[in-house]
Amino acid sequence: MNDELEDDEVIVLRAENQDGIHEDMLKYFEKPQSPTENKKQNEMPGGGNQDLEGVCRICLGEEEDNNKNPLFSPCSCAGSMGLIHLDCLKEWLKIKKIQRQGEVVSTFFWKNLECELCKQRFPIEIELNNKEKHAILEYDLPIYEAGEQPHYIVLESISSNTSKVVHVLNFLEEDQVSLGRGHDIAVRVTDISVSRCHAFIKKSALGFYYIVDNQSKFGTLSLVRQPQLINSTCNNCYQIGKTLLMFEIEEQIEKKTKM
Repeated sequence: MNDELEDDEVIVLRAENQDGIHEDMLKYFEKPQSPTENKKQNEMPGGGNQDLEGVCRICLGEEEDNNKNPLFSPCSCAGSMGLIHLDCLKEWLKIKKIQRQGEVVSTFFWKNLECELCKQRFPIEIELNNKEKHAILEYDLPIYEAGEQPHYIVLESISSNTSKVVHVLNFLEEDQVSLGRGHDIAVRVTDISVSRCHAFIKKSALGFYYIVDNQSKFGTLSLVRQPQLINSTCNNCYQIGKTLLMFEIEEQIEKKTKM
């Protein structure tokens, strides 16, 4: 038997009986390893001193296209587990996706959008070196025929936990969609503060969308991101922190004076 063994060689042990083979095997594997063998072992995948910088932890491939499929760090993991391809992460999260397809509303649910090692939540989108933004989560949008004007809304859940819910509402043949906690509601929101039929999202003839409260217990609030026009035909309600402001506009009547 040779003292040094190549990677593709086969160990052949000869003895008069099975006990002799076992004894020779123990002698071979218990002998001290040479410096060359130690070096080979450290260079094998999974070795403690292996430098895997620039390698995807899912496919173990290196960076191929920095603009379309870059290697990036989506969590707090470091070392050989710190980098992952954008497409590899998308495919991995696609396996965790649960979906319910409907003619009007399609719902997509991800239970744990977090790293299984460091437990940090994955980002929803990333910005590449060329300033392009790419979404991490992929879901289907309504398909329209040639010449049809797309009419759909995407609703995303915002919460502190690691789950994510996306509702895609197709308004091609519908004028309104219901939101609430009931089982017969188009968009279900399983929260105790939401009424069974909480509100409606309506589409106007001009293509504008409105959310209308259905006399719910706690009301319906819309997040203001830009200046709003004050409605002069009804009450206006604005919540700032825990303070709720309600006001209405009264028309000023000019008094005519007699000469």
